Amino acid sequence: MADFFVLRAHRGRGVGGAAFEAIRTLHAGLWHVAVIDRNLPAAAFWQRLLPGAEAEPVAFDGEHWTVRAFQA
Repeated sequence: MADFFVLRAHRGRGVGGAAFEAIRTLHAGLWHVAVIDRNLPAAAFWQRLLPGAEAEPVAFDGEHWTVRAFQA
């Protein structure tokens, strides 16, 4: 999966978390989620969903990202 996006009108209702859990259940294995640091809402979303996931800062294409690795 390359992108994960929830329309603004549906944010804060648990839609993203439910969708992620469904995807994670269907596709077990090692996952990496990369979030550009300037996208504060996305960073907060993934921190809530993956609080124990190993987080690693990386630089790519002049931007700062955080990559979280976890086993689904």
